[in-house]
Amino acid sequence: MMFGKKIVPFSRGLCNGKVAYGSTLLAPRLQTPALRVCFSQAVSKLFVEMQKTIPIALRLPPAVLRPLRRARPPARTANGTTAFMPSMGFTLIEILISIAIFGIIFSFIYGTLTNTLSAGQSAKTRMDVQQVGRFIVKRMSKDLSSATLLEKSKRGAFLGKTRTSDGKFHDEIHFTAFTHLYYRPNRPVTDQSEIGYYFVVPSEGAEVLMRRESDVIEASVELGGISFEITELVSELKIRYYQNQTEGWIDGWDSKAKKIMPKLVLIELTLNDGRRDYFFSAVVRLPNYA
Repeated sequence: MMFGKKIVPFSRGLCNGKVAYGSTLLAPRLQTPALRVCFSQAVSKLFVEMQKTIPIALRLPPAVLRPLRRARPPARTANGTTAFMPSMGFTLIEILISIAIFGIIFSFIYGTLTNTLSAGQSAKTRMDVQQVGRFIVKRMSKDLSSATLLEKSKRGAFLGKTRTSDGKFHDEIHFTAFTHLYYRPNRPVTDQSEIGYYFVVPSEGAEVLMRRESDVIEASVELGGISFEITELVSELKIRYYQNQTEGWIDGWDSKAKKIMPKLVLIELTLNDGRRDYFFSAVVRLPNYA
């Protein structure tokens, strides 16, 4: 074949001699799938050889020749006959089914991961709240176990107040004791102190439980010292006092009126993290009756 004054070779004997250029039997034989594939291969090779003889500027773009080079050979069926295989690729239905399956698997993995992270965060929150509750009860119990009226100086006091907020108890307690947690510079070290637990109402948010301590015994056991914020998770703090079986457990105590301290103090603390309540309690025996 002549093209551009150059001989374009045409490969003969393709497909084991079943396709011959110029054969009169070519058209009938193309009715079989195997010969159709062989003929497409022959045409693709012809185009490739022709491209080599054409100037670069006039050659067909690769996107046109690429489909011609993808012709697949025929396949054999179980009974030995030749079956025509379609070109490689995915149909729209196959793609949609794959996307659906992938979405189901991803949703399952995402749900499992989310539940695991949520459970871990909830467990950490519960541990933190329980640790705060145990600390408050333990600290109050330790302070009360060293409470005293300072019999020698007669300046000691023990005062318990009952107050409510939104229908829940937010009791206060103030007393003198032989304990303190801090040392102030340029001040003599002493084991006498005033200790108090009370609530303050901030401009925003819930009431905050505070701990007050002073190394100076004031005229009023409720005044002076330095206050530290403990937590704002307290939902309820109820403090009750016991002296004898006749009175039983009572709300509130004033040593100036009773001249003595109670024998037992019951602490009932409830914390809330926004989801659930956590209850803590302790009974403290005061040192005068230990």
